[in-house]
Amino acid sequence: MRLGAIGTGGRTRYLMGLLKNLPGNEQIAVCDVYEPNMDQAVALIGDSAKRYSDYRAMLDNKEIDAVVIGSPDHWHKQMTIDAVKAGKDVYVERPISHSIEEGEAMVAAVESSGRVVQTGTQQRSWAHFILGKQIVESGKLGQITFGQAYWYQNYAARKRLPDLDAGKLDWKRWLGSAPDQPIKPERFFLWRWYWDFGGGALTDLMTHWIDVIQ
Repeated sequence: MRLGAIGTGGRTRYLMGLLKNLPGNEQIAVCDVYEPNMDQAVALIGDSAKRYSDYRAMLDNKEIDAVVIGSPDHWHKQMTIDAVKAGKDVYVERPISHSIEEGEAMVAAVESSGRVVQTGTQQRSWAHFILGKQIVESGKLGQITFGQAYWYQNYAARKRLPDLDAGKLDWKRWLGSAPDQPIKPERFFLWRWYWDFGGGALTDLMTHWIDVIQ
C-alpha cells in the first residue's frame, strides 16, 4: 500500500516512524504548508518522497492508495471527505472532527464512498480495557449506571515554543475554514487550545477515555 502523509507535524512524524516498521506499505509522499515540517518528514522516509503544499494535488496522484491525516482538527472533515471522494483509504487522527455536525457529514461521505477509514482511538485495544469490558459484561459488578474519567496533563510546564519561520509557512492555507487572524506562534504550535482549530483537552486526550467507556 502506497501512502501519503497530510500535515507532517510531530504527531504525524511519530506515526510515519511506526509505519516504517510495518510490512506492506511504502510512504511515497508528504504534504504540509510549513516547509520545516515537510523537510523533517522527507528526512524520515527518504529524498525520493514527493512533496506537496496543497493536499488536493496529493489526492490527484493515482499512485497513492491511502493517506494519513494528522492536520489540526479543523481540517479533518474536508481532508477526509476529499480523500475518500478521490478513492483513497484514510487514517485520520483523533478527534475525527471539529464538531458533531462535521462528524455526521464525514460519516455520510465515507459510507457512500465505500472506502476504509480508521481513526486513532487505539486505547480500546489495550489488554486491560478489554479485560474491564469482559468483567462488566459478565455481570459480576451488577448494573453499571455511571462512569467517571479524567485526564490531567500539565501543558503549562512545557519549555518555550520553537522558533517559527513565518516566511516558510502558508498561514492563509493553514487557517483554511477558520476565521482570518494574525499569525502567532502560539496559535500555530499550540493550536489545540484555540476553539478555531481544536477542542482543548476534552477532544485531544479525554476522547480516549470517552471511547473506552463507550
